[in-house]
Amino acid sequence: MDACNFVPGHVILVHDDPRFIEEAAAALRTAGYDVATFIEPMEALNALEAAQRFEILITRVRFAPGKPNGVSLAQMAQAKQSTIKVLFTVAPENKHRTHRGYRRICRRSNRYSPASDDGY
Repeated sequence: MDACNFVPGHVILVHDDPRFIEEAAAALRTAGYDVATFIEPMEALNALEAAQRFEILITRVRFAPGKPNGVSLAQMAQAKQSTIKVLFTVAPENKHRTHRGYRRICRRSNRYSPASDDGY
């Protein structure tokens, strides 16, 4: 990509690990992105409803019991803003179990695919 044509996007980052949020947000901001961070998925959804536009949602796949999971959050976000792109993060200890879950979701919806990573 030509740096002269780069247009920073608006990112919403939802994760329950403050360290991950801090490091990921700093890296995205350094790259020129405008980042809004949230620990609570429902607060992020409220921000999506109030905002004019976010281009990218970065979220965990799983949150604590009683909170929407990342896939549900992504589906609600896309219902609000159909053009939003979604990137899921996966904790290393959940990686294999989560990929099996992704395959089931992908077969049903054909809309989401996993983002494999080495961290969260």
